[in-house]
Amino acid sequence: MKHLANRFAMALFIACVIFTPLSAFAQDDGPEITRADLATSYLRLEMALKDVELDDAETTWVNKAFDSATLAFFGGKLGEAIEQIDGITAALSSGEVDRTIAIPASLRISIDPQVYRLDSEAPAVLKIENLYAYANEEESAPISVWIGSETEPLFKMDTSVKQLAGEGSITDLPVSKLDLSAGRYTIYASLGDLGGPIEVGRWSVVAESLDAVAARNSEKLMSITVDTPPLEQALASCRARNALLSDNPSPENTAQLLFEPNQLTAEIAEEIVAIARGENPYAGREGDFWRVLKVDSKESPMRVYLPESADTSKPLPLVVAFHGAGGDENMFMDAYGAGVIKETADKHGFLLVTPRTYDYGGKTIGEMFDALLEAIGHDYNIDGKRIYVLGHSMGGGATNNLVNVRPTLIAAAAPLCGFRALTTSAEETPPTLVVAAEHDPLARPGRVEPGATKAIEAGLPVEYKLMKNYGHTLVVGDIMHETIEWLLQHERE
Repeated sequence: MKHLANRFAMALFIACVIFTPLSAFAQDDGPEITRADLATSYLRLEMALKDVELDDAETTWVNKAFDSATLAFFGGKLGEAIEQIDGITAALSSGEVDRTIAIPASLRISIDPQVYRLDSEAPAVLKIENLYAYANEEESAPISVWIGSETEPLFKMDTSVKQLAGEGSITDLPVSKLDLSAGRYTIYASLGDLGGPIEVGRWSVVAESLDAVAARNSEKLMSITVDTPPLEQALASCRARNALLSDNPSPENTAQLLFEPNQLTAEIAEEIVAIARGENPYAGREGDFWRVLKVDSKESPMRVYLPESADTSKPLPLVVAFHGAGGDENMFMDAYGAGVIKETADKHGFLLVTPRTYDYGGKTIGEMFDALLEAIGHDYNIDGKRIYVLGHSMGGGATNNLVNVRPTLIAAAAPLCGFRALTTSAEETPPTLVVAAEHDPLARPGRVEPGATKAIEAGLPVEYKLMKNYGHTLVVGDIMHETIEWLLQHERE
C-alpha cells in the first residue's frame, strides 16, 4: 500500500468534520458536494475497514492519510476529498486500487422526487452524476445501475463512463411497471458484471405525503397539554421527531438521511396516541431512536439505544458518549467504526446515549448533564453507581470537563484524543482512562501525556494509553471494545 501514499497525499477528509455544514466552505469546481455524499463515502470506508486486517505499516498509512485530509476538506477540495476516500476503500484489500469499487463509487445516483408517493401520477427521474472525473482510459468502462436488493432488482439499466461524461444521465423510471410498495429502496452501481455492487444511494416510497402527515400530526400535538416533567420531555421529542417528516428531506440533515420515513411515521402515530392518554411512549423503549432533551426553551438532539440484551429487571448501567467537532448526535451510533459502540452495548447490555456535544460546553455543561440524567431517568431505571462518560476529540474535552465539574456522578470516564487536565482531588476523581494516538496531528501525544502523567503523580486514579500506529479519528472504532470493557469494570461507591 505504500506506493499509493503519494497519489493520496491529501487523502480522506476527517470523520469529525463529516457533518459540518458545507455551506461554510468554498467548494472546488465540479458538482456541489453535500453532506449525504460525504457520509456515503465515509461510511463505506468504515464498513470496509471492519472487513480487513491491516498490518502496522498499513494502519499507520491509512491513519495519517485520513487525518491529513482535514486540510483538503477545509480548503474546499470536497470532490478531491471524496475521490481520496473512495480510493482508500478500493485499495484496502490488496493495496492496489480496485477499479470495480472505485469507478461505481464515483457516481452520485439519485431519484427525483426523493420521496415518491404510491398514488402519485408525477414521473420519477433517475439521475446519474460523476462526483469526480475518471481518466480517459476508463471511458469504455461499463456501468450497471439498479434499484432494489443486491440480487433482485426492481429496475436495472446499463450505461458507461463515457455516456456519463459531462452532465451525466437522466432517465425516466417506469414506476407504473415496477412492483413498488411503501419502504426504502437501495440504489446500487457496479462495473458491469465485474465485482460486487456498491451502495450509492437510497430512495423512499410512501403511501401518503409526508408533509401532509406532519401537518396533521402537528395539529394533534398542538392540542395536547401535559403537566409532568416526563410528559413535557416526551411531547418535545415527539414534536421534534415529527419535524423530520418531509417530502423533500435535506441532504444536510443527518437524522432525515438515517431514518426510514415509513417506520418513523408509524412510530410517531403511536407516540401521539400515548401522550394524549397521559402515557410516556419512550419509557423503557428498546432499540435505537432519535429524540431531544428539552431544557427551558432549548432542545438538544440525542440518540438513545437500549439493546434487547439489557436486563431491565435491574437498574441499568448508562454510557454517555460525546462526539468530536463537526459531528453530531449520530456520529457514535453510525460513523465511528461503523457504529461499533452499539455492538458493545449489545454485548454488555447497557443503555447508550449520544448527545450533541456542542450543547455541553462552557459553564453550563454541568447543568446540561444534570438535565440529561434527569430526563433519561424518567424513561429508564438508571444505576446511579454505574454512569460512564466517554468522548472523542472535542467530546474528549467535554468528558474531561464533566470529570472536573461532576466527579461524584461518574463511575469512570474515558477522554479519547481530547484530554487536557483535571482539577479534582484524588478522593473525588473517578477512574479515568486517557487515550492518545501516536500519529495524532490534532491532540498530539506530546500535549496529552504530560497532563496524564501529572495527574498520576498527584495520586489521581488515571491511566494513560498510547495507541501505536493510529491517528486522531480511526482510533475510536478500534479501541471502543477495550474502552467500554475498562469503563464497566468500575462502580462508584
